[in-house]
Amino acid sequence: MLDLEVVNEATEAIAELSVEVFGEKITWHDVQIGQRVFYSRKTASDSHYEVKVTFESGVNFSKQLGYLTHGVDFKDQLVVIGHDVVLKREEPQEPR
Repeated sequence: MLDLEVVNEATEAIAELSVEVFGEKITWHDVQIGQRVFYSRKTASDSHYEVKVTFESGVNFSKQLGYLTHGVDFKDQLVVIGHDVVLKREEPQEPR
């Protein structure tokens, strides 16, 4: 299982934020400073995060990070800081 939280800690609002994982693209719009958005799903295969951010100013960037393994439970937080994304991960757990 994947429980993902994305936090906007940048200095401006995000017009569009997308995260692609497990071949699925999740998109949020108008993510304000300090706002948190969430996504959960079963880990269907091995994967990584492809994050794309477009700020209200029009500045954009993308980043690939992290690695997810099929059959392991992950509780991850992606934090947008400046023009970067940082992965914070709780210790992965084998499913019960």
